[in-house]
Amino acid sequence: MGQIGFRQLAAVEGAISALVARLTDVVLEVRAKALWAPGRIGRADPGLVEAHLPCMLACANDPVPEVRMNVIWVSENIATVCPEWFSTTSPVFLRLLDDPDTRYVRPEAPEIFRVIGKRRPDLVAAALPALTAKLDDACRVTRIHVQGALNAIQKVQRKE
Repeated sequence: MGQIGFRQLAAVEGAISALVARLTDVVLEVRAKALWAPGRIGRADPGLVEAHLPCMLACANDPVPEVRMNVIWVSENIATVCPEWFSTTSPVFLRLLDDPDTRYVRPEAPEIFRVIGKRRPDLVAAALPALTAKLDDACRVTRIHVQGALNAIQKVQRKE
């Protein structure tokens, strides 16, 4: 649905609520894909998924790392076109920066700050100390993604 919706919104518009209802499915893959798909759809037309954003962000508490990672992905896709929707969500993503999972979640967490910061650095300014502290993270990929996020944010700030 995410791929179809990205290109043909009319084909999935009526099914978004049913898709989001799968966020509590007992099957991991269903929950993960139910998060991923609205991100693609929301990138094409954010208005179609706006009402469901709180439900999607609540999945940051899912016990499965792949689902928590998809919270970041859905948010990145939507923040590409509507970064202001994430003006109050830093606590969710700051918590994911410290996630115990170093395979999926922690390495991906800095990317949401990069995506938002490239468009609206003011929305991530309060998170900069926490990001900077992660430059010493034990996870190599996390360190790399943190540095990329900081570079992107600073590049935009220099232009302002």
